[in-house]
Formats: sequence, structure tokens, C-alpha cells
Amino acid sequence: MLQAQKAQSSGSITTDYTEDWEEVRIVGNYAWQWGKMSQTERLASGKMDTMRVNAIRILRREPDGSWKVARAAVTPAGQ
Repeated sequence: MLQAQKAQSSGSITTDYTEDWEEVRIVGNYAWQWGKMSQTERLASGKMDTMRVNAIRILRREPDGSWKVARAAVTPAGQ
């Protein structure tokens, strides 16, 4: 599946990308967030394609204070 997606996206250009987090919670050096993400691409054929997903991410605070994604799960979102 990933190989097919890679082949399909060859020559495509991302024209729009958004993240809309419904909830963000921080507990110590960990945080979680859930919401929706959307990406629109112009495919090599010229066709526009938009993918929407529901997502949840677990983040971990690094020693330098930055946040890194430790785990993530995404599922297709309804249109």
C-alpha cells in the first residue's frame, strides 16, 4: 500500500496542508492531541486530490525543551 501511494505521489505538489487540533493536553513531559489534518495535492496529471484524516498524537518533551512526536495514529476522515 505504501509503495502504491509513493508511486501515485511522484511528481505531485502539496498546495495546502492544515492541522486542526480539537484538544491538546500536557502532563509533565508528555502531551497528547487529537483532531483533523488535511492535505491537498496537485497530482502529476494536473488533478487536485484532498486527503482528510482524524489523528491522535503522543508527544514527548526533549531535554532541550522541544516537543517531538513519540506516537501517532491516523484514520481516514469522512468527507
